[in-house]
Amino acid sequence: MSLNKAVITGKLLEDPETRYTNSDEAVTRLLIETGENVKLKVACWRALSEQAKNLKIDDIVIVVGSLITSSYKTNTGLNRKDFEVNAREIYQLSSIPQSLNPIAANNKAANSGSSPAVKETKLKNTEEDLSDVLLSEEEIPF
Repeated sequence: MSLNKAVITGKLLEDPETRYTNSDEAVTRLLIETGENVKLKVACWRALSEQAKNLKIDDIVIVVGSLITSSYKTNTGLNRKDFEVNAREIYQLSSIPQSLNPIAANNKAANSGSSPAVKETKLKNTEEDLSDVLLSEEEIPF
């Protein structure tokens, strides 16, 4: 069991970029802005990658995954560290932020090469189903 879990909400800053590894596995990279000048890279693999490549710039998404780091040395000799979210699930928020549209989930079925597994959600597209998640202006604590 891993304690490394990241849940990120943000806006896509550019259209997804899909590439394929030498073993023909799809990987789609996203760049998400989560706040003021906070940008995160997201990697989507296999079936999730095939679904994520249909996202578009300015889409609002929720990404569930784990945070990974990589270290490297630049040409000038400086040590650098990059952070990236390895996505397991992605939800696309519609233009009305009261509904969640599941994209897909990386689960055992998706990783085994079988048909893509779509993440099912029990939420309906109504305000009352999301009332515990959404705050009214009166409930904002500042």
